[in-house]
Amino acid sequence: MSLFLAHRALNELRFIISAKNKGNSTSNSDTIKFYSITLHYMLIMELTKLLEDKVKGEHRKKSHFASLYRLNDEVNNRHNPNETNVDHQNIEERLKKIRKSNFYEKLKDYRDKKFAHTDNDFSQEAFEIIGFSTDDIEDVSNLVTELEGIINDCLQMDGGGLNLYKINTTENFLNFQDGYKGFALSRYEEFQEWKQTNNS
Repeated sequence: MSLFLAHRALNELRFIISAKNKGNSTSNSDTIKFYSITLHYMLIMELTKLLEDKVKGEHRKKSHFASLYRLNDEVNNRHNPNETNVDHQNIEERLKKIRKSNFYEKLKDYRDKKFAHTDNDFSQEAFEIIGFSTDDIEDVSNLVTELEGIINDCLQMDGGGLNLYKINTTENFLNFQDGYKGFALSRYEEFQEWKQTNNS
């Protein structure tokens, strides 16, 4: 569920950022600005849950349910190593590499200073919080793809797997809303004349 939510939030943010770059006026509305902030929050929280560090020994099950370290351990403990081709050590190394990356540190910084704990470092209007840049979005996309691969590697022993897909309703909404708005503005004077004629 966490990866699905992160993937959905990522794509929604892509649509909004793309619309802004194209001069879409609806993407600058207060409603979409608020939605964008909530998407950042969801994306950051879900990714950091997935990457929560390993809890060792008897406290292992206290790690977050969404943690991929925990998923890897659960699969490893359920199956005989001789019966599976899942390389659990490799998966753990991949997770460690992600956690040591500069982007993961940046992700935690976004979480701790901008979104989860804004009261600790908050000097802006809520709608003016600066979220991910276009380059950040590409880094997040690569991270989501890597995490999808790790989950699928863990789940292959049980014949399961993920198939993340794009839902473009927000992209359609932004495009059509701006189209309708442009059409209405272009016909405004004509509408005013019609209204005066029909009211007299």
